[in-house]
Amino acid sequence: ADQFFAGFVDFGDRIEFVSLVFNFFGFIQLLHLDRSRLFRNFDGRLCKISHDILIMSQEATAEDLVLVVVSGGGSALLCWPETECKQSKTLYETFLKTGGSINELNIIRKHISLLKGGGLAKALYPATVVGLIFSDIPGGHYDMIASGPTYKDSSTREDAVKLINKYNLGHFDLLETPKEDKFFEKVQNIPLVSNNTALSAMKTAAEKLGYKTKILTDQNYDDAKTIISK
Repeated sequence: ADQFFAGFVDFGDRIEFVSLVFNFFGFIQLLHLDRSRLFRNFDGRLCKISHDILIMSQEATAEDLVLVVVSGGGSALLCWPETECKQSKTLYETFLKTGGSINELNIIRKHISLLKGGGLAKALYPATVVGLIFSDIPGGHYDMIASGPTYKDSSTREDAVKLINKYNLGHFDLLETPKEDKFFEKVQNIPLVSNNTALSAMKTAAEKLGYKTKILTDQNYDDAKTIISK
């Protein structure tokens, strides 16, 4: 059986989508995306790429092993159906003004998508899936990284509705995320890097310099001045 890997790689000045399908002949595809346009304009190519990922995923069989790299920024990069692609920019720009948390934003994102909130895992079923998680969200909420494409979602469409009403965000076409256990029985998610990784490294480095250190929390998402004022 073929082995498939897909992921977005952030090089700082550019973002590349890399898809690899290993078979008898071998195959590699690299697509360069303009970082500045990507997040400001939700580059239309992302819809096509995401749709290609969906089609490729649906071709996976029970004999396939799929490695999925999931990292921060994936919520903006992975968007399907087209209605999500059209709604994502509005949601992102509107939500930024509310002061709401990234977890709240991602709950809504999951429910306008067919790939987030476990949707990618469903598309890959019945393949064996290994999610390699690079977290950028405080608190170890790994199911929120890239809005959890390989995690079973515990939130519901009703939760998204409540948040939309709470922040007066307007109208969005909402979907329910996959809830059937069978789609996740052969999925294993492995956190590789998290906020705790950075905190532990900083603590160790400070102690080597002779400082007494204590990690107060790994949950903060505010800037330093706001945290001190609390």
